[in-house]
Amino acid sequence: MSNLVRLETLLPVLETVLENGGEITFTPRGNSMRPMLKSGVDVITLKRFNRPLKKYALPLYRRESGQFVLHRVVGKNKDGYIMRGDNQLNKEYGITDANILGEVIAFTHNGREYKVTDFSYKLYCVLRCNFFTIFLRRVKQKLIKILKGSRG
Repeated sequence: MSNLVRLETLLPVLETVLENGGEITFTPRGNSMRPMLKSGVDVITLKRFNRPLKKYALPLYRRESGQFVLHRVVGKNKDGYIMRGDNQLNKEYGITDANILGEVIAFTHNGREYKVTDFSYKLYCVLRCNFFTIFLRRVKQKLIKILKGSRG
């Protein structure tokens, strides 16, 4: 018997708790935030978000399709926040405050709790969002060149 409950089912409770200054802790699913979060294993704690979100904030938001997403703020433009998962290269545009449910304030990874105010976490964000992503983009470009060259 599974203890899984869909987030849609808990949405009214989640919104009420966060709006009243409370915190929500749960285990997210999905691989877009690897290596920071392991799907179905690691735990996050959310609180009501501060407007505007700062770069590297980690909000839980809902897309227009209804899908819940936990991705990092990597920038902002006139249309809203620019988001990207740590395990992704593509950015998502147009996420606004209206989409955002809450913001991660702490998480547990490999049995250790981290707060988003920890120096080690802030360093991880800078390295992951900047240097590692640049490295991955270059590797992807080289692989594409190699593959195109092998076809010709």
